[in-house]
This record gives sequence, C-alpha cells and structure tokens, in this order.
Amino acid sequence: MLTVTTDQNVVVANSPSSPLPQWLDVSTTPNLTVVSVVQVSPTEVALTFSGTIHQGDVIQIPDNDGSIRTYLGGFVQPGNYVAP
Repeated sequence: MLTVTTDQNVVVANSPSSPLPQWLDVSTTPNLTVVSVVQVSPTEVALTFSGTIHQGDVIQIPDNDGSIRTYLGGFVQPGNYVAP
C-alpha cells in the first residue's frame, strides 16, 4: 500500500465511469495495477496495488485522471510520487 498526499483536498470518485487510477510508471513497475483506493484524510489517499511497491518506484498521476478529483470536481494536478 502507498499513501499519497496531495496539496489540495481530494475525493475518491471510484465508479464505472471513473475507474480506479492506473498510476504507475511502467519503467519501474510494469505489471502492477491499483486494486483499491481509500480516502485517508481530505488530502490523502491510500492505494493498494496488485503486488509489492518497492522503495524508489515511481507512481505517476496522469493528466485528467477522473478517479481522484479535487474537492470541487476538477482534476488533480498530474505529477510523480516516489515510493518511500
């Protein structure tokens, strides 16, 4: 599991029209997918993956990922998170 802290309030919008995020840089973790997302706090989400996330793996939030939105309904800023 990996907890991601954003710089803004977010909401998990996990529905058929907004599936789980596919946040992974395939160069470091080619076979992993997100299997669940849990809101931990207004600015944090915990992502559970189909396998082990290792220190240094890069988790990438792509442009316009509809599964985790800002509190006002917009898109979360894209960016990279390095697993601790």
